[in-house]
Amino acid sequence: MKGSIVGLWLLTAVIKLNLIANSEIVGYRLSSYIHPSFYNLSINIQDDASNPGTTFNGEVAITLQSNQSNLLEITLHNRLLNITRCLLYNKDGRLQQDIAAGQLRYNNETELLTVPLLQPLIANANYTLYFKYSGKVKSDTLGLFSKENWNAGNSSTRAHKEFLFLTQFESIDARFVFPCFDEPAFKAKFQLHIGRPSGYYAVSNTRLMKTTNEGKNYFVDHFEVTPTMSTYLVAFLISNYQARGNISDFAVLSSPEHYNKTEFSYNVGKRVVAAFNELFPISYKQLGNDVLLFASVPSFDIVGMENWGLIFYSEELLVQKPGYTDGFVHKEFTCRMIAHEMAHMWFGNSVTLSWWSHFWLNAGFARLYEILVTHQLYPEYHLDQQFVIHHLQTIFDEDAMNSSHPLSSSESSIQTESDVEELFVSFSYEKGASIIRMWRNAMGAVNFDNSINSYLKQYHLKNTNPSDLFAHLKQNWPAQPEVDLDTFFSDFTEQVGYPMVIVNITQDNQKIILRQKRFLYNYEDGSDATLRYTIPITFATNVKNTFYNPTPYTYFDKNKTTVEIFFKEPIEWIILNLKQTSYYRVLYDKPILAQLKLAISKNEHSSIPVENRAQIIDDLFNFALAGMIDYVDVFEFLEYLKNEFDYAPWYAAYRGLLGVSQRLTPHQLPYFGKYLNNITSAVFAKLTVKSNSDDTVMDVYNRQLQVSLLCKYQNTECNNQVKLHFEADLEKPSPDYRETFYCAAARTTGYARILDLYSNESDMEEKHMLWRALSCTRDYRAHYNNMVFNSKIVENKTVGVTQMYEENPDLITPILSMLAENITKWSNFLGDSWETVVMLNKMSESFTTVEQTNLFAELIDKNSEFFGTDVELLESALERVKNNLEWAKQRLSNLNNYLRRKMDNICINISHSISAKNYFVDHFDVTPIMSTYLVAFLISNYQARGNISDFAVLSLPEHYNKTEFSYNVGKRVVAAFNELFPISYKQLGNDVLLFASVPSFDIVGMENWGLIFYSEELLVQKPGYTDGFVHKEFTCRMIAHEMAHMWFGNSVTLSWWSHLWLNEGFARLYEILVTHQLYPEYHLDQQFVIHHLQTIFDEDAMNSSHPLSSSESSIQTESDFEELFVSFSYEKGASIIRMWRNAMGAVNFDNSINSYLKQYHLKNTNPSDLFAHLKQNWPAQPEVDLDTFFSDFTDQVGYPMVIVNITQDNQQIILHQKRFLNDYEDGSDATLRYTIPITFATNVKNTFDNLTPYTYFDKNKTTVEISFKEPIEWIILNLKQSSYYRVFYDKPVLAQLKLALSKNGHSSIPVENRAQIIDDLFNFAHAGIIDYVDVFEFLEYLKNEFDYAPWYAAYKGLIRVSQRLTPHQLPYFGKYLNNITSAVFAKLTVKSNSDDTVMDVYNRQLQVSLLCKYQNTECNNQVKLHFEADLEKPSPDYRETFYCAAARTTGYARILDLYSNESDMEEKHMLWRALSCTRDYRAHYNNMVFNSKIVENKTVGVTQMYEENPDLITPILSMLAENITKWSNFLGDSWETVVMLNKMSESFTTVEQANLFAELIYEYSESFGKDVDVLESGLERVKKNLEWAKKRLSNLNNYLRRK
Repeated sequence: MKGSIVGLWLLTAVIKLNLIANSEIVGYRLSSYIHPSFYNLSINIQDDASNPGTTFNGEVAITLQSNQSNLLEITLHNRLLNITRCLLYNKDGRLQQDIAAGQLRYNNETELLTVPLLQPLIANANYTLYFKYSGKVKSDTLGLFSKENWNAGNSSTRAHKEFLFLTQFESIDARFVFPCFDEPAFKAKFQLHIGRPSGYYAVSNTRLMKTTNEGKNYFVDHFEVTPTMSTYLVAFLISNYQARGNISDFAVLSSPEHYNKTEFSYNVGKRVVAAFNELFPISYKQLGNDVLLFASVPSFDIVGMENWGLIFYSEELLVQKPGYTDGFVHKEFTCRMIAHEMAHMWFGNSVTLSWWSHFWLNAGFARLYEILVTHQLYPEYHLDQQFVIHHLQTIFDEDAMNSSHPLSSSESSIQTESDVEELFVSFSYEKGASIIRMWRNAMGAVNFDNSINSYLKQYHLKNTNPSDLFAHLKQNWPAQPEVDLDTFFSDFTEQVGYPMVIVNITQDNQKIILRQKRFLYNYEDGSDATLRYTIPITFATNVKNTFYNPTPYTYFDKNKTTVEIFFKEPIEWIILNLKQTSYYRVLYDKPILAQLKLAISKNEHSSIPVENRAQIIDDLFNFALAGMIDYVDVFEFLEYLKNEFDYAPWYAAYRGLLGVSQRLTPHQLPYFGKYLNNITSAVFAKLTVKSNSDDTVMDVYNRQLQVSLLCKYQNTECNNQVKLHFEADLEKPSPDYRETFYCAAARTTGYARILDLYSNESDMEEKHMLWRALSCTRDYRAHYNNMVFNSKIVENKTVGVTQMYEENPDLITPILSMLAENITKWSNFLGDSWETVVMLNKMSESFTTVEQTNLFAELIDKNSEFFGTDVELLESALERVKNNLEWAKQRLSNLNNYLRRKMDNICINISHSISAKNYFVDHFDVTPIMSTYLVAFLISNYQARGNISDFAVLSLPEHYNKTEFSYNVGKRVVAAFNELFPISYKQLGNDVLLFASVPSFDIVGMENWGLIFYSEELLVQKPGYTDGFVHKEFTCRMIAHEMAHMWFGNSVTLSWWSHLWLNEGFARLYEILVTHQLYPEYHLDQQFVIHHLQTIFDEDAMNSSHPLSSSESSIQTESDFEELFVSFSYEKGASIIRMWRNAMGAVNFDNSINSYLKQYHLKNTNPSDLFAHLKQNWPAQPEVDLDTFFSDFTDQVGYPMVIVNITQDNQQIILHQKRFLNDYEDGSDATLRYTIPITFATNVKNTFDNLTPYTYFDKNKTTVEISFKEPIEWIILNLKQSSYYRVFYDKPVLAQLKLALSKNGHSSIPVENRAQIIDDLFNFAHAGIIDYVDVFEFLEYLKNEFDYAPWYAAYKGLIRVSQRLTPHQLPYFGKYLNNITSAVFAKLTVKSNSDDTVMDVYNRQLQVSLLCKYQNTECNNQVKLHFEADLEKPSPDYRETFYCAAARTTGYARILDLYSNESDMEEKHMLWRALSCTRDYRAHYNNMVFNSKIVENKTVGVTQMYEENPDLITPILSMLAENITKWSNFLGDSWETVVMLNKMSESFTTVEQANLFAELIYEYSESFGKDVDVLESGLERVKKNLEWAKKRLSNLNNYLRRK
């Protein structure tokens, strides 16, 4: 890739040139008669390591063939190479001709080198053409060039220069380094040999084969042969770089001092490569190269270059400097550019364009896949939305001018180097990507992917042109709606510009009439305004929300005048070009636009997506710019922004607003500023100027947008907030936001401190940023005189002046006057008059008044002699200024009148009330009809975040600043529920919704209608304490849970508590569904399986279980009620409802629930009412007795297991069922049977995403048989564990499942099913159905497992087993753990990474907690290393795990110090638990536990010691037994001691421990009194546990020893 962009696709056009006689060339291009197949290339730089010089020597042997007979010359490319030898060898390897250098013919203009031959070439025979030559090492980025780095040295080395040699061959610069056929169609294989002095090493496109010592400290690195590729992709690098990763596989290369700053780019690279490997049919390595290196290049003119296997990136992209280049903007750019260059491995490297005239195939595909893949991996950046505003809408501007051109050019029009270079601009990238995206949306992503996959397969290592691509698109294009694809493709690639669609509505609002025309800014600029296009028409209306369906309703045929769309009922509004998926603008008539403004102003913008909101805004501004509508229409529409909080629409608005503001005079700007204040009040109140811990990436981007514009246009609140936070907070803002914030601060009182920061800053990029920020000051004269004028850096002078007037547009007149005072002196400081002319020319673009024009004219006239011939540029600028003033007079007069009227009419109303007494009665509106348990009130001095008459979070005033996260979550959750259900929250009957925090609340939340109480720790987020992912997830879920009750419980209420699951099951399920929809990063769909369904399975397999529904008569007393309020009603209720939802389908389920909620709004129900609505929408197939199905899982206790057997021919599966119980002798009814939804997938048919049952297992049938046409290897039942049953596989199936899970990608078996199999196996072993050896053998697949859910299921089972292992057996268990966790632990390590997903965070906590506990050496060593090296606290999620592990090594003393100095009580409790993980148990016991005055600390301390060090439980028990009565006295009574010892006894695993426990009971029985009964029961349990372990774990222990 070249420029600031990256290339992508490839084109074919086999070049048929007319040749005369034996001449092989016409113009600049090579003939197609000779093709190279192999280059053997040697390059040697000079051998002085301290000064490698400016020349190199080279040799190349090119294997080539002619497809014509009787050719007497060979023509190829060469530029500035001094050729000293030229030899031609025949097919037998014999020398055929020695061509003297003087005989070679060279054309300087075309850079074509012709080798004359004495004998004609034989067709299709191999020849070798050999050159020996020398060339220049350049200083610019062409060919082979060098870079100098200054190494500051250290204690062992002096400061010194370091050199870097690398190549840049795209597009036609390989000829600088070796004679070659330097066109993309002449693909060949290459083998490189790079000579370099000692102290350097070389890397190239492929793996290093060997290094030979040539003597005198000179070495040659020999590389493997490349895949077949174009010359522009050949690359090498000579450096002293250090590699992160494996240089023979994947690595990031950088200067050694940057090694620690490349972790982010390295991890992104790994993820991006994996994503592309999944996406395309040929993985990266299958393309033909095993090596992939990313190399950083300092001061690189381009962002990245996609050399195959050796991608060069600018240093700032790969190297992340903490605190400087680690903000979201930089990270996003790094992720995108890494994805961009990787896309080229397929589009450009494997499949290559035949000539540069179709460069959009490279650039467009690279840009599109950059967006698609990065969005897939990092959805938080919302690149699907950002594409619209930053790529599509941006290129629309350029493509609406006369200077635009078609995407595809004719081959003959692209000949010279300058022709080619003109293609490497944003146009090819952005329009190319936009057009390809349009095709993808029109044909559907699946069809598009199929087309691209077949295209990549067919043209692997070949060349293509657009028609080859189009052929593959056509093969998969849907038959309906009909479209002439050749015309469609041609219209947007061979034709210039793009259309606008004009939308008119008829008076009856039942017909839409569409017209089209080409969109141009100036219809008199000479462009062809008659052009028409084939346009995909997509639309949505207020009646039918189809925003997420990009399939065209029809195509607007370019040969038709209109398209008419009819509706059965009147519509209010219509939106065309859904999500701006296609390449056209839309102009709505006034009636539609008025309705759109109303719609977009409503709650949630009437579901109109952000892309379409941004589209309407951008289109309106551009129609106004083109003179089609008045700017007043635009600004009136923008008033809806008062309710807009999303980044994309605001970005589109600000882009347009800035364009307008640049044409407003200083006198007009205050009215513009007031308008801004008005429309931004809500979004600015939400964002403020200060970053928040719960900011999304889009919030960060949006804040930067708002603050930059509002403070620039003198918004008082913006400037006051900046001043306040800047003066109060010395911490640097994030790198994303720093310049914006400092610029705003420099306008207020921050100049002096920013100047101090500037003076002390050593990082040059940061220094440049601080200079720009300083130059935002409004004290322009002082800054100009003291800083700008005295700066020795020319760029600082021009940037300083430019920033002053651009960031203070109302001050441009006095700044111009100041410059004019002595312009010649200024020019002398700049070095010459040209720099001054350029600066003034740029400044003139911002002139908006006659006064400024006159000042400018005087300045030109007065200094014309001094400016010399450069004055012409300023005279031209003066004409432009006059034109701009005339344009503003014509186009902005109405707008300025509107702004004046609008702002003069704004009133501020302040109301207040006074009471003469100190006692008040608050009177409230009548509630909706509701149950008594929902009545609530709160009397407090709480402060409200939000509007207490609408939505607010209430907390103590000191917690106000800690409630922003819960407030924002609440808003999002309410909006989501309003979208989900047919009756919105306010339509339920209550306009108010308050969340109130309750300190020391025994329950998490209470769903009082309109006044929900939550525990304080849930609503109040303490930075650094309760703002980790775990806490945030819990907050999100619980807010959603209580909100769900507004519908399930408050509006529709159970008739009696015996059916509590109707409340709690629905609340739990919708808690998961809604939170997963809003915060997909938590993967709550997966977490539901492991944390809810599998957890309740344990309880529901015991004799103590009970049905979901109870008879009303059985629930009478308060204690009866209380027994229902346990996890059972929540988790089993949610699991059963989820099963029904999956079985009937989400749409049918939603319809059922919606009708249920409507019918029973403000009424009471029982399960039969729900079942009636489910039945109405239940699919007819497969057949099932629904009454029985519902009853089996609500009126009947427990759940089934399905037993799966496969026949010998592997073509039939036989299913049996039985009730699953942990103990079949506990008195439970084992004969129960159930109606079971059967879903399955096999290796032959991947149906994991289809949760519709294949059949139902009728409880009255003995078996179910499933037959297959062909043998299967494995089968998975209960897809994604969507239903409420376990699955037991026979040994042949289980063995095949282990093989399948061990394969790459786990054979596409989802995480839920992997977790399901693990959990089921552990429970079957626990119940004695299988041996634990079978489980542990199966778990060996975990060596290739990296996902959290399967690991959680595994660790739950492993911990249960480990609790029954003796200290002697634990080391074998630990070694087994080490073995299966090696890969996942190597990926995660103990240290958090910037690119961790939430699941990585959870998984790390899991791995470290268990591995360090069971003495994994690598885990303990890493913890020790990072704890000692890093004083920063780990994240709250991970802190206790990490500190606990550290306390086991050498971290005890520092954690003790943290404990002693900590004031937060929850944190202090955590640190106590962490301290108590120490293995120096006696010292901790004697010095801390025994002396603690807090009873809980004593018991927790002891419990932690043995639970976190299970191998030490025996000596800890002995230590306690030494004086148990003294211990009891410290605890206050014997009962606390009994409870602690009873709990401890659950962990006893040896006879020795049992005897110690028995002796302790016997010796202190009198002290324990009647409480001794508890301990005696505990002793009996210990004996049973020992017996159980002897029976159940003997085989396992033998296995672990052998293993």
